[in-house]
Amino acid sequence: MKNRIGDVTVVENKKRHRLAKPTYNHIRIQLPEGEETALLLTDKELQKGIERAKKNPEDLIKAGWIQDKMD
Repeated sequence: MKNRIGDVTVVENKKRHRLAKPTYNHIRIQLPEGEETALLLTDKELQKGIERAKKNPEDLIKAGWIQDKMD
């Protein structure tokens, strides 16, 4: 099943270096130009982004009520 844009899914790091993390957080995103791509973030990288959003709530884009219903 394909995950929705913005959903976080933990995936195995299949060909990992011995010092690399065993899993990543996979996130599908859509760039402003419309192209879809993927992000692979460690737990630490994901947490850093969450903390940045909490510290800067004025920079977040609010979802409209229709988007809230779709999510």
